[in-house]
Amino acid sequence: MLLLVASCLLLAQASSQAVRPIGVITGIDAGAKRLTIKTDAGPDMSISMEESTRFLQVAPGAKDLGNAAAISMAELAVGDRILARGRSAGDSGSFVAATIIVMSKADIARKRSAERAEWEKRGIGGVITALSPASKEITIKVPAITGAKPAGVEPLLKGSPKGGRPPDIGSWNLDLNMNVGAP
Repeated sequence: MLLLVASCLLLAQASSQAVRPIGVITGIDAGAKRLTIKTDAGPDMSISMEESTRFLQVAPGAKDLGNAAAISMAELAVGDRILARGRSAGDSGSFVAATIIVMSKADIARKRSAERAEWEKRGIGGVITALSPASKEITIKVPAITGAKPAGVEPLLKGSPKGGRPPDIGSWNLDLNMNVGAP
């Protein structure tokens, strides 16, 4: 009998544990206070909202909710990315959301466009023609209207993206005649 009670308690606890699905909104039913998302894990999920559900919009790339703006369900759109915090609604395909954190499809598109423009402005790409681990230099042949010309990409090697020590290009899996790109 005690084992049965303990099993029931564990089952109840597991069904009310917090879940945090991430995905893209594929459907909105405002009348039923329900969203459908395609999760990054693959399956579709139904998300129910309560009167107390909070909606917070963040900019793409935000690392915390410090600059999040409160929005309403009416401001959500198909294609927006969300992270939902809540509890299981009993089956693996649905749950009840307490908080929904949103990155709008339009904001994501603007960020990607800006990144692409920056890459086109400052990026370089071509075929490796020389590697020098000792001097930490890579020379690539860059396509140009007047023909290919060599270009060094030593500035890429001055430090890691996170400000750590300079990378050891000898440990990179690079070879002559490889196509490469650098921001």
